[in-house]
Amino acid sequence: MRRACANKIIFFLLISLILGLPSSAAAASRSTADLGPVQKDPGREWTIMVYLDGDNNLEAAGLKDLEEMEAGLPAGGVEVIVLFDRSAEFSRAEGDWTDARIYRVRPDAGEGLKSEVLAAPGEVNMGDPQTLQTFITAAVKTFPARRYALILWNHGGGWAAHVSDEKAPGAPGEHDSLTLPELRGAITRVLAETGLKKLDLIGFDMCLMAQLETAYELEGLAEVMVGSEASEPNQGWPYDTVLPLFDRPGLATRDTAQGIVKAFDDYYRPQGTAMATQSAFDLTKVGELVRSMDAFLSRLDPALPRAWPALTRSLFFSVGYGDLDELRRGPGATLSIDLGDSLSNLVGVLPELKAAPEYLSLQKALKNFVLDSKTSHRFRKSQGVAVYAPFRRDLWNQEYRQTRFAQNSGWLQTLNGLYAVQAQNPAQPRIKGIETYSLYRNQPVGEVIQMGQDGFAFTFEGTNVLWALAFIGVRDEAKGRTLIFEKSFLRKEWADEGLTVKKREREELLETLAYSDGEHQVGFRYDGLQGLVTNGRQIFPATIDQSDVGDLESFLSSVPAVLEHPQVGKLFGRIYFNWLSQAVTMIVQVPQKDGSFMSAQVEPPPEADIHLLLEALPDRGESTYVTSGTLKWGDGLSLTRDLIEPGQYEVILFVETLTGQSAMARHRFPVQARDDDLGLAATRHRESIRADMIPDNFIGEWEVIDADQWFKQGRLTGLAGFATYEPHPKFKSLLKVTLHKPRGKNLMPGLDIVDLISTSGLPHLRQYVLDQNGAPRLEYGARMSFPIFDQKDGQNLMLSFDLVTGELQVFVKRSGPPLKLSTVAAGPGGQPASVGPQAQPGGPGSPVVGTWQTAQGEAVVFTENQWAYYQAGRMADGGVYQVQGNQLTTQSAGTGQVVPYMFQVTGNQLLLQNPAGQVYQFFRVQ
Repeated sequence: MRRACANKIIFFLLISLILGLPSSAAAASRSTADLGPVQKDPGREWTIMVYLDGDNNLEAAGLKDLEEMEAGLPAGGVEVIVLFDRSAEFSRAEGDWTDARIYRVRPDAGEGLKSEVLAAPGEVNMGDPQTLQTFITAAVKTFPARRYALILWNHGGGWAAHVSDEKAPGAPGEHDSLTLPELRGAITRVLAETGLKKLDLIGFDMCLMAQLETAYELEGLAEVMVGSEASEPNQGWPYDTVLPLFDRPGLATRDTAQGIVKAFDDYYRPQGTAMATQSAFDLTKVGELVRSMDAFLSRLDPALPRAWPALTRSLFFSVGYGDLDELRRGPGATLSIDLGDSLSNLVGVLPELKAAPEYLSLQKALKNFVLDSKTSHRFRKSQGVAVYAPFRRDLWNQEYRQTRFAQNSGWLQTLNGLYAVQAQNPAQPRIKGIETYSLYRNQPVGEVIQMGQDGFAFTFEGTNVLWALAFIGVRDEAKGRTLIFEKSFLRKEWADEGLTVKKREREELLETLAYSDGEHQVGFRYDGLQGLVTNGRQIFPATIDQSDVGDLESFLSSVPAVLEHPQVGKLFGRIYFNWLSQAVTMIVQVPQKDGSFMSAQVEPPPEADIHLLLEALPDRGESTYVTSGTLKWGDGLSLTRDLIEPGQYEVILFVETLTGQSAMARHRFPVQARDDDLGLAATRHRESIRADMIPDNFIGEWEVIDADQWFKQGRLTGLAGFATYEPHPKFKSLLKVTLHKPRGKNLMPGLDIVDLISTSGLPHLRQYVLDQNGAPRLEYGARMSFPIFDQKDGQNLMLSFDLVTGELQVFVKRSGPPLKLSTVAAGPGGQPASVGPQAQPGGPGSPVVGTWQTAQGEAVVFTENQWAYYQAGRMADGGVYQVQGNQLTTQSAGTGQVVPYMFQVTGNQLLLQNPAGQVYQFFRVQ
């Protein structure tokens, strides 16, 4: 019986060798150079060769993509040959084989791999250009076609390296990766061996490879190229919709490349992915683009002694494809930026270049080179192709000299010229001081009041300042450090304006963030809020980072975290939250055995552990991270905000120049709870407010009421303005807002204004103006407000406190569903709070009678019916006053101005809150 079986096996092997039929024994005997007899097919239009390196933490994604290829393989005319190298660590699927196999993809829509194994060469080094060369040559010879495509699949690191193999036999430390010169050499030898003039299409299903350096390296070797400027989502190309694009014999190769870009965008855009890009390039035009760029740089270089600040800023503030944390790695940072966006920024601040013939030619060449480019909202200013742009010499990577672009273009000369001029301008910035400051009263105060009008003021001076940052965190005195929960730019619009916050206007980003030489007084408001991350079951603080230019423009926030899961390992990265406060992606840094890093965009599995991090700035030394809590990814994470606990905190200011010189200053400050009706509503009674924040309570028409008249006299005096809320016709989670005057005159026609109800953390509304794609428009910014519903004398009221400006508004509902309130928010003493006056004894015997003083020495004196205010020992104002319930109304004898204050006396403390929400704290002297 055994002999009969043996004879059958020998017969089958002979037939296999003669006819090229598949068998596991035959496959195991072949190497990457031998894929069996030639498989001719007169109808074969394309042979697609996929160099799939899954010998790393992308192994599971590689298996999934191979299944997608089976599902998307056309019935005829397209051959797909895959060299797949697996890992021993991250997936046990498909029998958990751990070396390399070469597949001939076969159509199958079910689960599991059904493709034919052509060869099983054992463990191979995918980072060896010889492996790539041998595989391509064998596939071309065995499966001849009219056109050929090569797809390289793995981690990508731009010009520096790609195709990372973590078990590479023969390589130092068994780790290897391909460089651009190695890639060019391998394909050049393939063309010589096979007699092909060039490949038709080269695609990079990996991160960061849509660089000018990559395209120029491939000049003359292929017709078109497809790749991503940014980190790709972990799922990569959607092969089940990409492969059918090749089953169109009459379709030009460039149209196929554009189809891949569209298929990629069609797959990820509906998912709301925040970090997706894909581009197609005409490689026959890359030489023209480089020559045009050289001509433009030749015009720019002589102007560097004057224009170097503009060039440095244009490189730094352009759309980039790495995060600012990477700067800590110095020459190891990605520093890949969008070429077109950097040029737009440069001519924006050097307008004399905009009409230069060299610039016009460069723009035309760029347009001819980029066949198509699709981006997500985060990268909406991207124009298709990136370039390596270390904006200071300490960030320069010497290995870059190996690229063909560095050797043959003028880019390196321009960078060296920039560095030389920077070295002649080493001026050190200086921060003169920080104060806790009332932006409303324009004077120093002793503490920050939650949801008040307080913040910070400081002065700095310097030349060629690159940026100013603010960090706010809680003190950890035991370890001499501050745990940061907020990190953001100090925008220019917050400076030199009398320490007030003005509405954001549309202006060039470089003008918005860049400071002129000299001295600046800067003030910014702080509400006593911090960011929290939740999965719906657990909630922890984390460092909310809004210090990246692209995030600032796109209303994104990032949070440092560590992802831990068997399929990917334990990796540091950043979680990105969109303007809806939903986590949309996580980008992790994958350490390589040679000490370098590659970026990867992952979608964490529900069971993945997420270790949320707080950045820790020690009093001395470099910053680190500490874990604030661990939660499961679950159905996804969301970001919310809440009031911080009263206590001691610290603000840290950081100013850095274009040449890397910096200054840092620290200022500790106390935070006090807001001890009034609004503060009680935000703390003790938020559950009832949260329950009241249902869409039906908002829907309808609301008239804007004169807040001053309401607080002073309880009168509903309209201001001829209305806000109408209705369900948004396109976005179910949003309310559409129309601002109008009587008779329906829209005050802001054509604007799609929306409100998002957020009931986690501190209940609040967030308001945006959306563009035609449903994304927030930068020039209108965002508003946050804390709404309180109430009913008074049969009227439906809404008190709205603006968390951005501190403005207090009152609305009365004129139409729409009546309010459905759980309970009325309780005020001091457990009594119902009301936004109107309450009749109580006042005047003689009032608890405010006496002399009261602030921590800064200001004083107010109340007699039975008169008041006087003193600054620096001198009377600044005074007049008469009246008390009704918890409202104290003053009238100035000098100006006649009437101001209603909410007040509260607790022991020896007097709190006064003006109609704008600013709280004043006094202590009894007598």
